Amino acid sequence: MARRQGPSGGTELAGFYPKRYGEAFVVEGEGVRVAVRPVGGTDVTARIDNGQVIYREAYPETDSVHVVSAGRSEEFLFLQNECAPREFAYELSELSAGTRVKLVNGEVRFTNDAGHGVKIEAPWLIEATGEQRTGAMRWELEQSKSGALPRLRLVVAEGLSYPVLIDPSWVTTGRLGTTRQFHTATLLPSGKVLVAGGEHNGSSLSSAELYDPATGSWSRTGRLGTARSFHTATLLPSGKALVAGGELNFSSLSSAELYDPATGSWSSTGGLGTARSSHTATLLPSGKVLVAGGEGSSAELYDPATGSWSSTGGLGTARSFHTATLLPSGKVLVAGGEGSSGSLNSAELYDPATGSWSSTGRLDTARSSHTATLLPSGKVLVAGGFGSSDFLSRAELYDPATRRVEQHR
Repeated sequence: MARRQGPSGGTELAGFYPKRYGEAFVVEGEGVRVAVRPVGGTDVTARIDNGQVIYREAYPETDSVHVVSAGRSEEFLFLQNECAPREFAYELSELSAGTRVKLVNGEVRFTNDAGHGVKIEAPWLIEATGEQRTGAMRWELEQSKSGALPRLRLVVAEGLSYPVLIDPSWVTTGRLGTTRQFHTATLLPSGKVLVAGGEHNGSSLSSAELYDPATGSWSRTGRLGTARSFHTATLLPSGKALVAGGELNFSSLSSAELYDPATGSWSSTGGLGTARSSHTATLLPSGKVLVAGGEGSSAELYDPATGSWSSTGGLGTARSFHTATLLPSGKVLVAGGEGSSGSLNSAELYDPATGSWSSTGRLDTARSSHTATLLPSGKVLVAGGFGSSDFLSRAELYDPATRRVEQHR
């Protein structure tokens, strides 16, 4: 082998690349090993440059460049002109025992009985015009009737503007394709989970992924129009997801976007009146969304019917990294968070009928970045978080009937 790359980006994905292009290259992840040999390419020798494995003229007028980064193994095919091939064939020369190969939604998946393994994502390309396209090429899976391993074929459309860069990427299944933090996760009506944005190595992300519990795998979906972290995501009655605010390059955002599961795409919607991050967003019984706090005390309401925001009563105390819980009464409990002097123990109630806030029972322990969970009894369990100087193990119960907080161990 000429080169072994990975694991990288916190995910267990490794690539093994041969000395010559006509030999098999190997991808391993999540306990599954796949060896793939290009068919019809040249026997060109690999070159290693800046961590990339490069095969010049792997096909006529086509270079192949391999690299592992952020948990994915990519083969960039650079088609220089119209004389480059429009079909690229690959032979599966080795598969881990028990591995199933399926073509699902444009992806080639190699999974074990637990649904874990690796996959080749649906490919995309960039034309000379700079346009990125996802429907101009496709994977085909040729099953063998003799019991031999199947073959793969990447078919490229006609009429492209050359030169063209194609990216078929390998990633693990059962794990996010991109490592991230400070993102959001939203349960969609289909049962899938939408993960959007976040931060990786200090940079905000625009990528989004879908988790399918039926297969235990992740797949890419449309990208956010604006990269962001520390934002909120709220499922609307329409089935769309509203992403609002957040942070980009340490600056708070006022923009908002809607994700449509039917098309897998994002569209802009009305912007917040105040840029904010580390705030909360709560779906009210009316179908409107209450956004509160986030480096300030202001609050706003989003109306899905008009796609616009309107101001509502402000919090009594400016806060971020707090929690917001919809109570059975329809009121919203906001508790704790971080203020100008550190963690807070104050709590407030929002009444949608009046659009105003009122103070309620204080937390026994000031905290931020904690959790708040509505229990079947109607009480709210507040747990963990960061206190005045350290992380907390204590929990408390808020009782809406008495508007008081009691310690819970």
